[in-house]
Amino acid sequence: MASLLTASLISTIAGVGSLVFGFASSVITARLLGAHGTGLVAFAIWAGTTASTVAGLGIQNILLRYMGAPVDGEPANHGLARALLMPFSIATMAASMGMLLWAGYQWHVGNQEMTAVWVVTAVFNIIFAFASMSLSAARGVKDFAGSARQVAYGCLMQVPIVVIGAYFFGAAGALIGQMVRHLPTALSLRKYVAGPPQPIGMVTPAMRNFGRNTWFSSMIGLFVWTRIEFVFLGLNHQPADIGYFAVGMTLAGLVVQLPEQMSAALMPYFGRHHDNDDLDQLQRSYARVFRWVGLFIFPICFGGAAIMPEFLPLLFGEEFIPAVASATILIGTACITAMTIFPSAMIAARERSDFFLWASPSMAVIMVVLLAVVVPSGGAVGASIVRAFVHSLWLGLLCFYCWTRLSMKPPIWDLLKIGASAAVCAGVAYVIVGSRPDLLGLGLSIVAAAIVYPVCLRLVSAIPADDVEVLKYNLGSALPGPIVKLFMRVLHLVAPTRDARTETL
Repeated sequence: MASLLTASLISTIAGVGSLVFGFASSVITARLLGAHGTGLVAFAIWAGTTASTVAGLGIQNILLRYMGAPVDGEPANHGLARALLMPFSIATMAASMGMLLWAGYQWHVGNQEMTAVWVVTAVFNIIFAFASMSLSAARGVKDFAGSARQVAYGCLMQVPIVVIGAYFFGAAGALIGQMVRHLPTALSLRKYVAGPPQPIGMVTPAMRNFGRNTWFSSMIGLFVWTRIEFVFLGLNHQPADIGYFAVGMTLAGLVVQLPEQMSAALMPYFGRHHDNDDLDQLQRSYARVFRWVGLFIFPICFGGAAIMPEFLPLLFGEEFIPAVASATILIGTACITAMTIFPSAMIAARERSDFFLWASPSMAVIMVVLLAVVVPSGGAVGASIVRAFVHSLWLGLLCFYCWTRLSMKPPIWDLLKIGASAAVCAGVAYVIVGSRPDLLGLGLSIVAAAIVYPVCLRLVSAIPADDVEVLKYNLGSALPGPIVKLFMRVLHLVAPTRDARTETL
């Protein structure tokens, strides 16, 4: 567990920093540009990240899965990223050229604002694409500390450039700040592709098959997991409506991205146990990541939904009051999206990516049909309901497949107890903020919920004794002693204990 826990902690720290700076940038953009400008920036970021997925050809997933796996006794990272760089670069540049051509059309029709936005989006796509390749390579070889440093450098540049850019140049300027966030990570790719020419046959048929399957799944997933709602909102409503939906997605993204960072080491870790045929350890790890992440995100989602009517206008401004309803739905159900990370990682790590070839298109069709029917009249609220419904179906399908085909059972009873505890704390917060809808009431609701939640966890015994003792045994190699002692004292207040055991995650 030590290596997984250390990697997860490093990724979590980097992820929290990234989330804080990214969230601050979103708030600044909303305050300076309003709903219209926020909608333009959000749509441009979606376009750039989506183009990166399309042009990626599954290469990021190949690096994540196989960079650290030995091939014929040699580390697979020797030359693998270098062998994949050329096709990745060609596809990425082609996508950006398409964006520049569209920018030229916007200039031709006299829309200066959209011309500037699309030019910057084209550059954003290139930088984000190479950053994603670099990040996958770093995680594949377990260089979490190195990737965390690059993320930190980007975050430090992000906020001031967003402020300056948005103030002087509007949406395009704010987008430059978002782009700079990924620049250090993109530049760090050179250390993974440097060296002599790659050996012949470095990219094996199994790797190509894995990359093709995951790429196809990601392509279909664009209709389910990314902000495809922007397209339907843009076709049927104004950019401001995209802005209303975007702020809700920003808040929900805080919930989803945190477990993504915490679980950054899961696929290579699951893959190693699969290669060793250690299914018992896989089952224990699978159940634990569900419980541990659920302990964090359930109260955030339920509590966040409870205080959203007061919290969102305070944060983004009175102009965004129409976004409260959709944001409440999105943040309240974000835990569903977050939980899909674990069965997805399990399926990919166990090389059953063929599952995604039929499951992802099914979800995509449902998503597109529902959005086409609901969004024209339902707007941002309708899009939020559709997203929650489809993601719930997807989580159910993933867990059912892992349970019936891979013999990996989710800890349903433990999750129900954690969810019930989080619901109680959210109810407390809702009552307090409802009786006193001001800043003081908001603060009191958060404090009260933070007190009630651990009490409920203790009453229902939501945390198994095994998890406590596994953490106690393994945390020493990942954190300083005083921090471990303080953490364990707090944990013992809300969880049962028994004799320590030397078990790994």
